[in-house]
Amino acid sequence: MKKKTLLGTLAVPTAAAVFGIVSVLTTAGPASAATTTPFSLDCQSELNSTQFTLTDSMTSTAPTSVAAGATFAASGSAASLTVPASIGGLQVQEAGDLTLQIQVNNATILNQTLSGGTNLGTGTPSITRSGNVVTLTIPGPLAGGSLVKVPTINFTLKAGASGGVVSTQIVGSSYDDPGLNVTSQITQDDATVTSSPAACFATDSPLLSSTHIN
Repeated sequence: MKKKTLLGTLAVPTAAAVFGIVSVLTTAGPASAATTTPFSLDCQSELNSTQFTLTDSMTSTAPTSVAAGATFAASGSAASLTVPASIGGLQVQEAGDLTLQIQVNNATILNQTLSGGTNLGTGTPSITRSGNVVTLTIPGPLAGGSLVKVPTINFTLKAGASGGVVSTQIVGSSYDDPGLNVTSQITQDDATVTSSPAACFATDSPLLSSTHIN
């Protein structure tokens, strides 16, 4: 199967979604430092089994250290993004049913909420928690060509044992275990086609933020 880079029916909507949702991870606390982390997502669209690669970087700000057992607030702030009106000559009607999973290591997630967000369609975004993983869901629909602002992710963490590192990263290790899923409706051969979800995972599973526990 031929692999494509930044191609495929769902490549651009998927990229926009990922970058908008987790482009900035910030954690409240003293002695904060900003870092930029490159990452690569290996994706496969069920429509024609197209494979493609997404690459970019994330800027995160987090305390350099916290005390063991300390409770601190964290948030992920999204930039505005434009849903593509067309991809590869095919018209994008809408995108939606987007889910993104972020894992928190060496900390207990005490609470998670969403705030803000505009032009997200008639569906209501939500965030859930299972163990140390939060899942952001945006049902949409996100109209092709529209400018949207995804909600800010707010959560409260409790640091683990001394000597560890509190870190965040995108979940997933394969197409069968993805960290990101999204569907789209496109116009193909004068018909509107709803694709099965595109599945993406971080090939090198980079840490988006890290905080040492004293």
